[in-house]
Amino acid sequence: LPREMFEETQQWRNISGFEYYLHTNVSLHAFIDQDWPEFAHLPPSITRCISNYRGYVAIWKALVLWEFGGAVADFNVLPVTDAFASLLLIEPKDEAIVFAGDDE
Repeated sequence: LPREMFEETQQWRNISGFEYYLHTNVSLHAFIDQDWPEFAHLPPSITRCISNYRGYVAIWKALVLWEFGGAVADFNVLPVTDAFASLLLIEPKDEAIVFAGDDE
């Protein structure tokens, strides 16, 4: 990552009570490629049905939320407004929250 982009993503670390992970393409593929007994159909479906990288990332996000819960944010989403104060409202019974950026 360019330094300025990396520094911006570090803003997520300022939200207490959460763990922060920045995934690479390699870690994304390794995570999806592991054994998923709950989704035995997943590996062949990905190679036959997913024709672009965005679809692959969407499956990755769903699996991350399935496995860990919590919050998943696109790379171009930063916690710079009061809207992200809602992260502090997540309760143990909540399973996930997703922040998606604008693709433009």
